[in-house]
Amino acid sequence: MSERAGAPERAGAPERVSAPEQVSTPGQARTLVLADVDAMYCSVERVFAPGLRERPLVVLSNNDGCVIARSGEAKAMGVAMGQPWFQVRRLPGLAVRSANFELYADASARLGAIATGITPDVEPYSIDEWFLSLPGARAAWRAAWQLRDRAAAWLG
Repeated sequence: MSERAGAPERAGAPERVSAPEQVSTPGQARTLVLADVDAMYCSVERVFAPGLRERPLVVLSNNDGCVIARSGEAKAMGVAMGQPWFQVRRLPGLAVRSANFELYADASARLGAIATGITPDVEPYSIDEWFLSLPGARAAWRAAWQLRDRAAAWLG
């Protein structure tokens, strides 16, 4: 899964679970949920480099060296999306990674599989967002917690 040296392989996404909320009856109201991974590129980088956790982190584009992802810690330091590397390189303690889109695409596929394990009605929206159609608000809340817990278990 990873091209990073020494990066551990992660087990595949959990298998599909049977849950009563996956079955809907005709005419039943559906709730649409948007699942969005916060700072996905940074989150994925931290899976394979645990020393980056709790440190301010930015991911730079490979073509122009601008910030394309930033952790909450980097954001708190004032790092802006699209900011060029030469403006942020002097910030103390800032960790930097070059973008690894193959790694992010693989993580996206695995996270999408986790969503599909909760409901078959999943539409990818972007590399880090999925729409899930669920039968009602209660199922939506339950799915949100399941997504968070399963993604955290997989991501570590």
